[in-house]
Amino acid sequence: MGLLAKGSLVRNKIILPAGDVLAGIIALVPVFLTASPLPLWTLFFIPSVLLFSFLCEVYQPKKWTVKERLVRSSLALVLSFVLLFFLPADPATDFQALVTCLVLFFVLQNGWQILFHKSSDALFFAEKIIVIGTGTTAENVEALIEKSPGKYALVGYVETPTDPVSVDRTKIIGTIDNIVELARNSHGPVLYFQQRVGRNNKPFTIYKFRSMARDSEKHTGAAWARENDPRVTSFGAFMRRTRIDELPQLLNVIKGNMSFIGPRPERPEFVEQITKVTKYYTERHAIKPGITGWAQVMYPYGASLGDSVEKLRYDLYYINNLSVFLDLLILFETIKIVLFRRGGR
Repeated sequence: MGLLAKGSLVRNKIILPAGDVLAGIIALVPVFLTASPLPLWTLFFIPSVLLFSFLCEVYQPKKWTVKERLVRSSLALVLSFVLLFFLPADPATDFQALVTCLVLFFVLQNGWQILFHKSSDALFFAEKIIVIGTGTTAENVEALIEKSPGKYALVGYVETPTDPVSVDRTKIIGTIDNIVELARNSHGPVLYFQQRVGRNNKPFTIYKFRSMARDSEKHTGAAWARENDPRVTSFGAFMRRTRIDELPQLLNVIKGNMSFIGPRPERPEFVEQITKVTKYYTERHAIKPGITGWAQVMYPYGASLGDSVEKLRYDLYYINNLSVFLDLLILFETIKIVLFRRGGR
């Protein structure tokens, strides 16, 4: 129970509010881009939505149904609006701007929390277990594991010379003789570091959650991602569909290597290939690369040299038509892509 309680505490009391802090920052982007000076309510925006989300039990250990979550989140939204709109020291609060930010936060909060709970059930936080034995006791262990989805995950069974085989044979992953090798395999760093080309053609290190097997390019070198890429792990495929693997790039934004919206940064090896085909490719490096961009929401996932050349048209269009409206359009399209899991490989 201690481990289960600890996992629940971390998941609901730390990770969920931390994710909502990020959602709050993103929700305020429209005001940051248009208002000068910033209205007073922006200083209290994140503390207010977090406080009322807590009071409305959005962060309770129980996993609410979608309906319950929406009701509680809506109540927190209304209470936040009342507090922020009627701040005594800020009588000139912009009603439309406040409502826009609150609605955007509502969409982001519920969207990311739904994905988070699904990722929890998809073994993101699960402790991997190998069961030694294949008899009835091993079956009972599997039944216990199935009663704790998102906390424990059965990797498979290890066969021994004396045990009868009562379990599903397809779940037997090896024998007791190679137990050490099996235990070392489900290993590897959580974060993945990779060189990308940024603004003014300067290289930088991008951060991602690792979605491919370790050393997947050891023998092939840099290779384009493709449909049903065999290098991608089973959970890595889920992260790519939901774009969870991109979240650590917020560190790149904080460091100043990237922005929220802009052309996606490409690997130096691919930049070299593409510039041999079109001399205009380096034009996309006139601004900071982004976590999401016009090409990402308007064009299918790029998996070849030809795709990259085609996506260049969208990147140049974005650079030549920079505007708050275009950034908001990209932001909302990105939310749709994440919620409906389109485009990732």
